[in-house]
Amino acid sequence: MDSTRSGDRMRAWLPAILALAVLAAFALRWRRSHAPAPRARAELGLAARQPRAAAAAPAVVPGAPVVGAPRWHPREPAEWQGMLVNAAAVPPCESSAGCGLARACVQGTCVACARDSDCAAGEACAMDHCVVQATMACRGRADCASGQLCVLSGYSSLARGNEGMRAYCLDPESGDGTRPPFPEAAPDPRTELPDDDLIKRARAAASQPPA
Repeated sequence: MDSTRSGDRMRAWLPAILALAVLAAFALRWRRSHAPAPRARAELGLAARQPRAAAAAPAVVPGAPVVGAPRWHPREPAEWQGMLVNAAAVPPCESSAGCGLARACVQGTCVACARDSDCAAGEACAMDHCVVQATMACRGRADCASGQLCVLSGYSSLARGNEGMRAYCLDPESGDGTRPPFPEAAPDPRTELPDDDLIKRARAAASQPPA
C-alpha cells in the first residue's frame, strides 16, 4: 500500500521535473546565442605590448668636460712623443691659470697650447704644455743639439700641474739631458730659528764619517 502511494507521488512530480529541465536547457541556449562578440584589445583600452626600448644616452650638459676614448693632440713625428695631450677630455675654464695638466685655456676649454700667449703669465708653450719660463730650456728639438729631443719632466701633484715641470734637451740614446737649473729662491726668514747656525753645524758634523 505504501509503495503504491510513493509511486503515485513520483509520477505526480515527474512532469514538473521534466518541465524544469526543458526550461534550463532553453535558457542556456538563449544565453549563448545572445552573448556579446569578443572585442579587440584596442577596444578594451589595452595597448599591444611594445618591445622595450634601449636606454637613452645621458644628455650632454653644456660646458661639462667631454670624455670618451682617448684622442691625442697631434705632434710632429720628429718630436718627442711623450706626454701627449688627450683632446677628448677638455674641461671648461675661464683662464689658463685655472687649467690643470699644464694646459691652456682657449675659447673656454683647457686644451694643448699652441703659442706663449695661450699660457698664463710667466709661462711659455713647450711641447703643447705651458711651462714656467724659468724652467724651460727648449720648446722643441730645434732648440737642442743634433740628435737630442726636447722633453718634459712630468706633471706635478698641484692644481696647475706644471709646478716644477721642466722642458730640457735629452739624448734619447744615452739618456743624458741638460736640465735647466732650479731658480734661486730667497730664504724665508720665517723658517730661520734662533740657533739655526748651531743646528746646521751639528748636522754637518753628524754627516762626517767617523775618524
